Amino acid sequence: MINKLQAQVYEYHNTDVKPAFKVCEGLEEFTFECFMGEISRQVVEQMPSYEKKIGLIKGEVFATFIVNKEGKIEVSSIEGDNRLTGPASEMLANVKDIIPAKKNGQNVSVQFSMYVPFLWLK
Repeated sequence: MINKLQAQVYEYHNTDVKPAFKVCEGLEEFTFECFMGEISRQVVEQMPSYEKKIGLIKGEVFATFIVNKEGKIEVSSIEGDNRLTGPASEMLANVKDIIPAKKNGQNVSVQFSMYVPFLWLK
């Protein structure tokens, strides 16, 4: 039998312990902002390598993803410029060092959505 907590995807506010990065520890009032900011920072760090692959493109995509119980990002959907959906999905999947959320003492999956801007300028 599969444990219900393992199969369920939670909303951020319905977890006992929020997903986080070590850099966000001690920032209880700003946990969400720090968490999303660190995802954005890691994505932006990867952009130069994708710029070389796909060229200079300005635009954005809207990504829906799950931070699973192992702390890995699984992209559910990406909407926007088709030239950017693949790179955005790969960059999100490459985000590292996420501490997973917990519910009743067990690691759980949490769903998120965010815009991923591509602002490469010459």
